[in-house]
Amino acid sequence: MRKRAIATAVAVAVVSIGAFVWLFWFQALMLIEMHYSYRHIPVAHMTPVELSDRRINSSEGTKLSTFGYDFEVPWKDIDAEHIKRKAMILIPFRSGLQILAGHGSSHDLVDTALESTKIDLKAFRAVYGDRALQSDYEFLKLAFNTTPASIRLTDSKQDVARKSTLVLIKSLVAQSDSGIFEVQAHDFRGFQYGDPDKHPKRVTVLLYSSDGAIELTFFQGDRSQAAISQGDINRVIQTLRHNAIAQTTQK
Repeated sequence: MRKRAIATAVAVAVVSIGAFVWLFWFQALMLIEMHYSYRHIPVAHMTPVELSDRRINSSEGTKLSTFGYDFEVPWKDIDAEHIKRKAMILIPFRSGLQILAGHGSSHDLVDTALESTKIDLKAFRAVYGDRALQSDYEFLKLAFNTTPASIRLTDSKQDVARKSTLVLIKSLVAQSDSGIFEVQAHDFRGFQYGDPDKHPKRVTVLLYSSDGAIELTFFQGDRSQAAISQGDINRVIQTLRHNAIAQTTQK
C-alpha cells in the first residue's frame, strides 16, 4: 500500500509539474531572461521620482532661442563660433560644458512604433491602453513605471510580452544609471534622466507640451573644470517658453 501511495503521489506531482510547465512556460522563460538581461542595467529597475532639488541658479546668464523655444542658462561664456546646427543643435561653452538641443512632435515615439511594427491603433490600444495613445509623455510614463520585478509568473502571456517591451523601451530611452525624475514647468511636463549630484556623463531633460517636445542634453567635457548642477538645469527648465524663432541666437 505504501509503494502504491508513493507512486500515486509521484504521478500527481509529475502531472502537476507538467501542467505548470504547459501553462506558464512562456512566463517562466521570460522571467529568467529578464533577470539575466537586465541584472547589469540599473535604469531598468528604476521608476520616476519627483525632483526634490528645486533650487535655481540665479547667476547672470545667457538667453538662448532654439527650435521655437526660449530658455536661459546661468553661464555667459557661450562659444557662438562653434555652435553646430544639424538635425539637432550643439551649443558649446568655453568652460567645456555643452548643451545638445533637439525637438519634435508630442507623438513621435508612438507614431514611429505604430509605423515600424505595422500594428494598428485598435491593437495598440488593446495592449497599452487609451492613455498611451494620447502622447509620447503618457507612453513613456507607462514604460518608466514598468520594471522587471513587475513581471509575475501568474501574468498572462500578453501582459508578460507587454511589460517586457516596456522595460526594453525604458532601457533604450532613459540611458542613465543615476535616476529618472519627473519634471514640470508652466505648460511643460516630462522627465529628467540623470542626477547631476552623482556626476553622470550626461543629463537629459525631455519636456512635452501641447505644441511639441524639446530635448536638452547637458554634457560636461572631459577637460572641463566646471560642473553641471541641478540648479543650472532648473534654471533652463523654469525659463523655458515657446517663441517664433527657430534658430539659436545669443541675446
